[in-house]
Amino acid sequence: MKKLRKLIVLYGILLLLPCLLKSEIKFSFALNGGYYFPSARTFNSEIVTYYNDRLDFWRDVFDSAGAKTNLKELKEIEGNLFYGGEIDLEFYDRYILSFGIGKWKYEPAYELKGVFETNNKADEFKFSGDFLISILPLNLTVKYIFPFRFFNCYAGAGAGYYVVKFSNSILWEENVEGKNVYFSRSEMKAVKRKLVPHLDAGVEFPIPYLKSFSLCLDLKYILGNLKDFEVKKNTENPEQIGKSLMYENKYGENKVFIFELSGISLNIFVKYKF
Repeated sequence: MKKLRKLIVLYGILLLLPCLLKSEIKFSFALNGGYYFPSARTFNSEIVTYYNDRLDFWRDVFDSAGAKTNLKELKEIEGNLFYGGEIDLEFYDRYILSFGIGKWKYEPAYELKGVFETNNKADEFKFSGDFLISILPLNLTVKYIFPFRFFNCYAGAGAGYYVVKFSNSILWEENVEGKNVYFSRSEMKAVKRKLVPHLDAGVEFPIPYLKSFSLCLDLKYILGNLKDFEVKKNTENPEQIGKSLMYENKYGENKVFIFELSGISLNIFVKYKF
């Protein structure tokens, strides 16, 4: 079913290409910014729970041993800024073929630190880590224009070639009287590339006194999940390089990591028409 959706989108684009050759084409360029909200269910419901359970356990251990601790728990992935650009080809005054590129990233982190104070000596420790999820989509969208007196509405569909990078670094550090006595750092990086379909709709308003400029309010819904991320780097377990990215849930089960891209992207475009 997923492959069929992609084929339908690509076939529709190919059907419109002959029209481009017979119609007067109008070019426009736009810059955009907005918010993208991926569902990220696996990360939010399983990975966040696993790490926060571990952090709570070790905080209780250190507290019971007399340490003064401070805990910053791992947060769920939420919406974050998305920015990019787009080139539009308008033909027959009703159709737009858009080529777009964008960038989105999210960096959830966690930290457990504390200090043991004995005999006027301070033994400090810190266990911390951070994740990085970066998304780079190359989008192709076909839109149909619904003209009104003071504005235009449009709706369409397309697909994006997504390059998604997922990384995680973990740090353990101990200091006695300000001197480092132990330091350990591990790092993992993985990547996934995939074609993902989307739906698109929006409203375009002309900007008063700026004849060639317009403002677009755009809503895009992305339809797709990513799995089988390829591990590119793993300093703790180098034998995992080249394999699918796995994670451990709170029950101790090893599972294939999935990143759910499906979600809404709300954007504002400033467009210049040539």
